[in-house]
Amino acid sequence: MSIEQHLCPVLPLTLGQSAHFFGGGGYCPWSADDRYALALETEPGNRMPLPGDKAGILLIDCRRGTTERLAEVAGWNWQLGAMLQWMPPTYDREIIYCDVHDGRYVSVIRNIETGMERVLSRPINTVSPDGKFAMSVSSARLVHLRPLPDYTGIADPFVREQFPKQEGLWWLDLTSGAGHLVMSLDEAARARPKENMEDVKHHFEPPVLNPSGTRVLCRHRWARLVGGRPYNDRLFTCNPDGSDIHILADDDLAPESDWRDDTHVLAWARQEKDGNHFYLFTDRTKEAAIIGGEELTEEGHCRYSPDRRWLALDTHPDARFQRHLHLFEVATNRRVEIGVFPSPPPFLRGDLRCDLNPRWSRDGTRVCIDSAHEGVRQMYVLDVSEIVTPPSPPVSAPQLP
Repeated sequence: MSIEQHLCPVLPLTLGQSAHFFGGGGYCPWSADDRYALALETEPGNRMPLPGDKAGILLIDCRRGTTERLAEVAGWNWQLGAMLQWMPPTYDREIIYCDVHDGRYVSVIRNIETGMERVLSRPINTVSPDGKFAMSVSSARLVHLRPLPDYTGIADPFVREQFPKQEGLWWLDLTSGAGHLVMSLDEAARARPKENMEDVKHHFEPPVLNPSGTRVLCRHRWARLVGGRPYNDRLFTCNPDGSDIHILADDDLAPESDWRDDTHVLAWARQEKDGNHFYLFTDRTKEAAIIGGEELTEEGHCRYSPDRRWLALDTHPDARFQRHLHLFEVATNRRVEIGVFPSPPPFLRGDLRCDLNPRWSRDGTRVCIDSAHEGVRQMYVLDVSEIVTPPSPPVSAPQLP
């Protein structure tokens, strides 16, 4: 394995004693014109949240260096944030995020200029490129079945059921607010059932739409009640209406993934023949090609650059309690380490861990991360333009007559 090292300057996007973070999901924190960036802010300290704790949504003016607190939300956690993102298709005036209103999970669309907001009946996870609909899963079930902090007091009404027929993957109209269940957990559990699905509880992880919004990628997980590995996974795709389901990876390990384009999914997964690798799966087929080979040998959050030439990947803490940030050029198998970030003990593992969760700027020249290497959870930016920008072709000398 060959790793090139090109450590990039690490500049803070947020400052102060308060904790600032964005969470997972890979969504771009910058607005379309790069003027504004979004962040979540919580009180100083490193502890599990208590009932009633809220996070502030910050609007950072990158030109003026000022911040504005737009709202406070209760529908957040350390790992997933609040699903905070800019609203397509313009990515400039409206944001969308999850919250809790009147004892139920909802989502809110807010205009950053006027302050006007619309409250939708369900939480959201992924928004279509035209901004017309979103896909979501139950936040209550996700919180109760994953090792995530539960301080909202909202109970999963189906927590005693292994795979309820009334819960699963939802489609939500972002204009009317109407939503309906398109695939139940019962349907998912009965699609190519496995022996280890018995006597366990099932849930979906947050879904992700492909670039054109025509297919949904979702991770189906089931948890053992006694002994064994905590989770088993499978990855599947379907249409936004729940039709045409296709199981991509079904060997009990598929923790991290990203769409490359409308028909290909990159995922760290297990395949019975070749073991654990990053695989490029072709949707609606059985095709799966190993990506990275000997260069990419461990699980991590993986995000394609906007031009799909590069991957940004993080790692779990190593033996020296350091998280590593890499870029990987797919066409050449070139792996470049761009940052090394110590993880103080409180941020290493478990519910309080601080994963880097890399996400790209819209022009593909910067990578934004969460990190606690300075003792407080903050957001940082690395300029990677020298690495990812192709060199200009040489100018040939004019031919003399």
